[in-house]
Amino acid sequence: MIKRNKANTGLFFCIGAAIGFSIFIAYQQLLIGLLFAVISVSVAILVVSNKWSK
Repeated sequence: MIKRNKANTGLFFCIGAAIGFSIFIAYQQLLIGLLFAVISVSVAILVVSNKWSK
């Protein structure tokens, strides 16, 4: 019974770690995507403002 409980906690820990890792990876990709979007938007604004100023 004690061994089974230890196995269950280990299993739950592994599942939790896997879920947390996948969420972390997805969040990282989202952050990178947001960063690229912000950079591209700022570059586009700079280009447009340069064209308008000329």
